[in-house]
Amino acid sequence: MAFVTLEDLSGTCEVVVFARTFEECAELLRPDQVIVVRGRVQAGRNGRAAAPAPAQNGAAVADEDEHADSEQVSVIAEQVYGLEDVRLAAWRRNSRVRLRLSAGQQHLLPPLRAILSRHRGDAPVIIQVQGSRSVDEIVLGAEWSVEPGPALERAVESLLGDSAYRVEVERQRAPERENARRR
Repeated sequence: MAFVTLEDLSGTCEVVVFARTFEECAELLRPDQVIVVRGRVQAGRNGRAAAPAPAQNGAAVADEDEHADSEQVSVIAEQVYGLEDVRLAAWRRNSRVRLRLSAGQQHLLPPLRAILSRHRGDAPVIIQVQGSRSVDEIVLGAEWSVEPGPALERAVESLLGDSAYRVEVERQRAPERENARRR
């Protein structure tokens, strides 16, 4: 059994991995490993632990006084996948990559173009250019689509800086239940 802390740009979350699931995914549970967890969300009141406040500079900040009675959220893992796992094909098919550039980084477009060409795939790429007063989005053509993954993330972030790479998944809404429509 393992207690794992997952971290992303919005904060942290505790994941509980019970014995059977742990046996299947133990080699994936390493620091800085990119994983996908499928499981059940468990929320409950906890007077002792602090809830994460909004992230500052990529790190979650806990404010114990302000959040003393906050709900603690954890995930009970049912499956843990490595990002390169072939079972995530449907996830990759509905994903897009968003890259963030500041206006002063426009000189980095040629090396960025080279990185994108080395990681060709099916995920569309959107470049956000952060100006002094606005953010412009540029949707690249299909010829610049990429294969999201750790190698692309490392290459982009080494060129553009931390938090310049993000993968978004387009989620489709499940059909409504028959009973819910009759009400």
